[in-house]
Amino acid sequence: ASVKSCLEQKSGAIISAQPNASVNEALLLKRDNRVRAGLVIEGKSLLGFISQGDCAIKVLLSELNPKTCSLFSTIK
Repeated sequence: ASVKSCLEQKSGAIISAQPNASVNEALLLKRDNRVRAGLVIEGKSLLGFISQGDCAIKVLLSELNPKTCSLFSTIK
């Protein structure tokens, strides 16, 4: 398959979460939508991006609780 054909299969939906959402909520959103990264948006402002790597490195390896750690604290 070509890159073009793979991109054509994507829904085009923007996957985003609020900055006060937990990292766990973001991971579930990414899993359910089969994406590896999403946007952190507040109102009409883009605050940052959150990837699976961000979740693993900044939260899990730091032994923080993904259910109580907010996305805002992760994207700082």
